[in-house]
Amino acid sequence: MKNTLKNMTMYLGFVFLIFSAAACKDDGYSKLSEKDQEIINSRRDRIKPNLPYYSDRFIKNGMALEIGAEKNYEEVYRNYEFYEAKYDENKRVIEFKTYEKGEISFMERYFYDEKTQKLLKKEIYKPYVENKKPEVKIFN
Repeated sequence: MKNTLKNMTMYLGFVFLIFSAAACKDDGYSKLSEKDQEIINSRRDRIKPNLPYYSDRFIKNGMALEIGAEKNYEEVYRNYEFYEAKYDENKRVIEFKTYEKGEISFMERYFYDEKTQKLLKKEIYKPYVENKKPEVKIFN
């Protein structure tokens, strides 16, 4: 009886782990926390197109990456890893970079449909190498 109960407990734990992993699967449409949504919304009125904005953390916002709470360059540069984002005139992320030790290690560029405002294409540079062709993802 004791072994059966132990085996059943292990089995249920394993099943829970499998279902938890499936539920957390990264499908690109993860729901933002209220705090992250507040961070994104709070900067919308201050964003200037094509200027870099920096943070020590990032937020996955649908299929695009955005920076977390904005910080100045001097604050984030001393970190091993930090993030940069540039926005367009519609306040959408058009470029996202990850820096490691002050060097670009990862970059994504985003292209939007001007009529629907939806993300059409994403170019992924991982690892970032200047003049290297990106991986391209096209969205319907």
